[in-house]
Amino acid sequence: MKKSIFLNLMMVLAITLFNSCNNDVKNKPAVAIHEANIEGSYICVEADIEAQNKTRSIRIEVKGATDGQVKVAKEYTDTKYVGKLSVPEFHEHIDIDDSGVKEGDLLSMTGTDHAGLQTTESKPLTEEEEDEDE
Repeated sequence: MKKSIFLNLMMVLAITLFNSCNNDVKNKPAVAIHEANIEGSYICVEADIEAQNKTRSIRIEVKGATDGQVKVAKEYTDTKYVGKLSVPEFHEHIDIDDSGVKEGDLLSMTGTDHAGLQTTESKPLTEEEEDEDE
């Protein structure tokens, strides 16, 4: 009888320990780029970011389509975006004068949270679309 009680207690303890460890699993940030357009001398970037552990930084890089060389890099660590669980309307214009950025280069956005988890999403750059009303 004592052996049965001991085994039952050990099983309950093991299940409890296993479940408490599973609750500590943190999700990586989610990054969704909606727009990555060249508009004259700058790139317009629009995206959404969700971070269960709150955002620590947002990094944008543009690499050449053929050589993979970084042409532009910018990191955002100001309070406009950092410390938020959700950044539903990330919208920035990044200066590309004299950088050699062109249509087809790859824009990558990396969201990092306060737990150090990262997610990177990439999208090829396109030229600004003309409004049909104009």
